[in-house]
Amino acid sequence: MKPKAIKLAKISGFALAAVLMIFFLTQLFTPAWTGNWDYRKSFESFYKLEKDSVDVLAIGASYGGAAVDSYQLYEEHGYSAYNLFSVHQTMVGHYYWAKEAFKRQHPKILLLETSYMKHEKSQHNENIRKSYDCMHWGLNKLMYAKALREADELSSRFLSYLFPLYLYHTRWSELDERDYEIILGDVATATRGFAMRIGRYGTEAEPYAGITPDPAAAGISSDNNRSYLKKIIQLCRENGTEPVLYTTCTKSWSPGAHNAISEIADQYEVAYIDLNDSALMKELGLDYAADVTEDAHINYFGAKKVTAYLGNYLSEHYEIPDLRTDAAASAEFEAGLPGYHYEQEKAERLFVTDPAEYFAETIDPRYVVIAAGNGFSEDLSEEQKAQLRTLGLSESVIGSDWKNSCYLVMTGAGSDAEQVEESDEETYLSLYDTLESGDACQITVSPSMTSVKIKEQEYAVSPGTLNIVLYDTALGETADNIALSTSGGQFVITR
Repeated sequence: MKPKAIKLAKISGFALAAVLMIFFLTQLFTPAWTGNWDYRKSFESFYKLEKDSVDVLAIGASYGGAAVDSYQLYEEHGYSAYNLFSVHQTMVGHYYWAKEAFKRQHPKILLLETSYMKHEKSQHNENIRKSYDCMHWGLNKLMYAKALREADELSSRFLSYLFPLYLYHTRWSELDERDYEIILGDVATATRGFAMRIGRYGTEAEPYAGITPDPAAAGISSDNNRSYLKKIIQLCRENGTEPVLYTTCTKSWSPGAHNAISEIADQYEVAYIDLNDSALMKELGLDYAADVTEDAHINYFGAKKVTAYLGNYLSEHYEIPDLRTDAAASAEFEAGLPGYHYEQEKAERLFVTDPAEYFAETIDPRYVVIAAGNGFSEDLSEEQKAQLRTLGLSESVIGSDWKNSCYLVMTGAGSDAEQVEESDEETYLSLYDTLESGDACQITVSPSMTSVKIKEQEYAVSPGTLNIVLYDTALGETADNIALSTSGGQFVITR
């Protein structure tokens, strides 16, 4: 090979290596966006789905992510569904994620959650990034950034959208195992995108029974939002997909916002389901106090009602394959059901505040039970001692004098032996151990302070009583954490 050709080959090789390194670092340094939902994992899981394997695709902001249960649609109707959402995703984001999805999937139905129509634009740059950053590099991503800029929805430099490493290069000191999990391909989700939301709005707040549609109310929505809703409908039609619009139940809704969507739905002859309609809320038995969280998202139990209604609606109006009739086609869903059911059990446990109900079931052996904190201020009844036994606590601990003492107990799947310490002095008790999955667990207990840290995150709820943490050794995450105290002779659970 001639010297000139060798030099050119070296330069090309170096350039390729540099590009690959930049790509790798961009993927690694882009936040995993964990929190209430693992956004990147959910999107990455969608990219890994078999082509043309989704018949019902849900797209929207977090309101929609919490309302449509993909596996429930399968269990009740046999539908292959996926919930593709991101918090505060704008109508611009809905459109470009629909375009991106249609590159790999051609669903029969697009369930589009439309509550963002009431906003003029997003002012939350971090939330825009949760949607934008998760999209793979390509023309759609470039056009997405351009559209955000034109809609004046960017609050950070445009360059950071084209080259994310420009924004995230300082994250090197923040990297943790969640960032590496995505790089290594560990993106499995147990719910196919659906976000099980915990908590209830409560009865003390002002009640909400929905709206009464008023055709005379002026439509409330920006020109940009109306334009992108029309684009999404047209995009669906071009891809042989039928759009079904719906709005989740939220107190910030209004007849004007309802009309803005209804006008477009009528114009394009598409279905629109407004779950804020008081008559429909009543039909579903949707109770805002019980079925919506404190931050106005449909909760786990509300999602059961919403998904059941949407599934029945789709069944009555559209022809969608029932995978349950084909063993080969349903194999992936059937394999995923145990994990989904396990997530359901965890979600249902987090709603429990009645101690008798909480201790009614035996703790799954896959959990490590960490009990750390101060003793109770009164003697325990035999019933209360029996409830503590369901956690796997030993008789030596349950039968001891809990007053003015601090305790540290680990039992269950991750411990070969129970570990107990007791002190009635101002001395700290510390344990450094590794759970079965290798996650660091640092526990410190004193008469005045309790700390239970797993992966450097604090899980102790209250320093002045007994804190109980259920750690799932199979998933490598905390399943529940409560504080247990006594009041009037009864156990009280605090989260």
